[in-house]
Amino acid sequence: QHATPSSLQPSEQTGLTSAALTDQNTVAEVQLVTRHLIWKQVAASLALLILLCVQLIYFYRTELAIAIPSARSFLEKSCDLLQCEVHLPKYSALLSLESSELRVNPNHQAEIVTLLATIRNHAPFQQAWPELRLTLTDLDDQAIASRILLPSDYLNDNKLPQFFTPDSEIEIKIYFDNSELKAMGYRLELIYL
Repeated sequence: QHATPSSLQPSEQTGLTSAALTDQNTVAEVQLVTRHLIWKQVAASLALLILLCVQLIYFYRTELAIAIPSARSFLEKSCDLLQCEVHLPKYSALLSLESSELRVNPNHQAEIVTLLATIRNHAPFQQAWPELRLTLTDLDDQAIASRILLPSDYLNDNKLPQFFTPDSEIEIKIYFDNSELKAMGYRLELIYL
């Protein structure tokens, strides 16, 4: 026969009540520990997500400055703290050499030639000034000399901005001595180093 609570001795009833309370306390403690672990995991996940976002912003800061121009100042201030730089974009596919010509300048000696070129930025955003690779050739179109022209070599006007403005073009003029090379032709390429 089964003992009913009323048929149990007081010491047995106390033991059952205390066992039930211990079981309830254990369940409550397990629930508390479980909740605590869940919150720790949530906090760790949020911290990792924030870290990932910071890394993405750091590594894609130039692209973000293009996509969200108003964010450039925030990115630059952040980079001041992190000792990095928000570089100007360098998409050579969005640049074109509209025209170029190598000619003897009648105002100078015959050995001094002038390179004239027009470069266009088709991008809807500002870009870094490109470098120019000038290759001088002989009659057989074989390279006899090559030189990389930096923006400081062809930007003679100090009033020009530090960047190539969106959807704009610039005309450049560079003089050089051809007396020793006697170049008969040339190739000109827009590049980013």
